[in-house]
Amino acid sequence: MITKQEAFEIAKKYVVARGRSYTKFVSVDDIFYEEQKRVGYGKYEDKKRNIFTVTYYTEGYIEDHPNFVEVDALTGEVLFTIFSQGYVEARENF
Repeated sequence: MITKQEAFEIAKKYVVARGRSYTKFVSVDDIFYEEQKRVGYGKYEDKKRNIFTVTYYTEGYIEDHPNFVEVDALTGEVLFTIFSQGYVEARENF
C-alpha cells in the first residue's frame, strides 16, 4: 500500500503532466482514505478499491473550485479526476 505522501506526489505529477492549471493542493494531512469504495468511472468502473482522494483547486470567479484525484491505495494508479461538472478525463479525451 502507498502512503498519503506518495498519493500526494502521484496526484500532483498527474495534474502537471496533463497540463492542468491549479491554484493549490490540500496538505498531505487532508488527503482522504476510503476502503472498498466503488469506482464510478474508468477501467475499474463498478469495482471496489481502496482509494486516496487528493484535492486540488482551480481558479474560479468568486472562489476556487475543488477537483478530486482518486488514487488506488494499493497500486498508486490514478483512477480518475472528478469536479463539479463530471469526470475531467471524459472532457480531456473528447
